[in-house]
Amino acid sequence: MLPKSVAARYPRPGVTYVLIEDCPSAALVIAWPERSRSRGVAALVRAAAAVAESRGMSTAPSEGRA
Repeated sequence: MLPKSVAARYPRPGVTYVLIEDCPSAALVIAWPERSRSRGVAALVRAAAAVAESRGMSTAPSEGRA
């Protein structure tokens, strides 16, 4: 299942996106090893959080950490 934004942003010949009316909302998460010190991952997380916050979305950590 993909959000509507994917269908709008990435049209592909031969691919048909079908709206599913009764599909529950889904969360997009970024996960990485707790001890990771990757600057690339840190930059991705900061950019994603900034976009989410600019759109009024939550950036709170998940309670279901392993």
